[in-house]
Amino acid sequence: MRTKTMSTSAARVAELAAQRDAWEPPAFLTPEGAVIWRETVDSLSADHFEQGDMATLAQFCETHARLRRLVAVQARLPLRTEDVTKRQQAREIAREVGALRAACISFARLLRLAPSARDAARRKATGMPTRNPSKAAEAAKANGTQGAVDPYLP
Repeated sequence: MRTKTMSTSAARVAELAAQRDAWEPPAFLTPEGAVIWRETVDSLSADHFEQGDMATLAQFCETHARLRRLVAVQARLPLRTEDVTKRQQAREIAREVGALRAACISFARLLRLAPSARDAARRKATGMPTRNPSKAAEAAKANGTQGAVDPYLP
């Protein structure tokens, strides 16, 4: 019995490794974007992404690469300057850095890259009761516990 479980586990590991190998960066990514792709995919479990996440992940990688480049440019700019042109350039770069950071955060949420997003998925999988009455009713119907006592009520 134990060998069957071990062979099943080994088969699952091989399947997940094959899935990870299928997640090579697309050819259209810049070299910096491809590096971020590999960093992101390698840092997560092999079954984290779904096929539909590929386009979003590519956008995330390109946005993140552009953000890294602009932050490097921003770091080289003087903090204070009398030159009006350089001040305006610094403001434009700061504005674009802010927009790119917001975009990266949005993509990270969509891709469930933040630890809080993965924790939420894990909590959802445990079947813990929810405070949302409609979701609680759906969960109760699915679990066959409809009409049971609400754990949040006294």
